[in-house]
Amino acid sequence: MNQLDKCPVMHGSATSNSSTIRTNKDWWPNQLNIGILHQYDRRSSPVSAGFSYRDEFKN
Repeated sequence: MNQLDKCPVMHGSATSNSSTIRTNKDWWPNQLNIGILHQYDRRSSPVSAGFSYRDEFKN
């Protein structure tokens, strides 16, 4: 059997990738840090403490 008669597709992997888990940081290393958007403070709320969306939609 010569080299041209053999299957050109490699069967198997040269390295094992089964233990490597990719995270978002691996795929997009230069992404913006949006953690600041997840903070919450009552002082930053645009509505008063007694505001009720339910009551507003009843009208």
